[in-house]
Amino acid sequence: MKLCPPYHLSKNNCIFVPTDKSQKMKKIVYLLPFSLLFFGCQDEEGVKQVELDLSNETSEESINKVVYTIPSPNEQFDLLQNIGGELDLLLIHDLESLDKYSSPKSISLNLGVYTADASYMMRYNQGKSVFMNYVSGLDRLATKLGVSQLFGEDLLLMIEEAEDNSELLYEISSDNYLKVYNKMVENDKSPELAMILAGGWIETMHILFHSAGEYNNDLLIQECITEQRYVLENLIDFMGEYKNNDDVNGVLDMLASVEQAYESLDCESTEVEVKKEEGNSMVLYGGDSCLFTADSYNSMKELINKLRNTITA
Repeated sequence: MKLCPPYHLSKNNCIFVPTDKSQKMKKIVYLLPFSLLFFGCQDEEGVKQVELDLSNETSEESINKVVYTIPSPNEQFDLLQNIGGELDLLLIHDLESLDKYSSPKSISLNLGVYTADASYMMRYNQGKSVFMNYVSGLDRLATKLGVSQLFGEDLLLMIEEAEDNSELLYEISSDNYLKVYNKMVENDKSPELAMILAGGWIETMHILFHSAGEYNNDLLIQECITEQRYVLENLIDFMGEYKNNDDVNGVLDMLASVEQAYESLDCESTEVEVKKEEGNSMVLYGGDSCLFTADSYNSMKELINKLRNTITA
């Protein structure tokens, strides 16, 4: 298991916790759609920290994998709900618009948008019929990319059997994010997958900004937005694997504009300390801490709205 707390460790110096000691480590590039991430977590003393399970010992030889740690929308909206964010149905993209997308780029980006919206809706217990609508819509978009039965009959049966169990429906939606990822890889659609992830991230940022409201209205959500710069770095690096694709390059230009906007934040850096606690765990303290100014917050919010509107037009 690769654990990479995004707020102070880059993809090159994450701690690797081997699950199989007999397996030789290789330098590889892969994506973790589901990762144990803690955004802007603060303890009672205001120190950022995360506990890592170190039941298997690590060594410098173990730290040799390049990992692009990109959380699923489900993980993002778990966090949003946990810190008090509320559902706003005005933030989601209208499912009735999905038939207007025809190019691989627009289809892929909006697959990401609708996937994020589905996760958002299911996190806030919108029910079986809503889930079914998204599954049907996403299948229609995926078919345009040459990926038939993105979800399959098994998923429909699981949703039916879940009835109105909101937590079970949300668990199903979380599991199916990884299935979408695998299905795209199986069909040799990695560039399209990269754009799906980008569309989902931009939609997530759109929801986070509007959930936070005006500058300094909700400092917890605002802090989560500042921590998204680490997710963005990993997303850009992952998409760089497919930069020979013109569509991917166009999306990379979008993301680069957000990366540049992050450079205007007011940041302080403190040395990362690793302390061993009771049991098999380590606690990591410190790292970069960034704050918005009113200007940088409003500028980035406007930029995200512009990019999102470009994608969904």
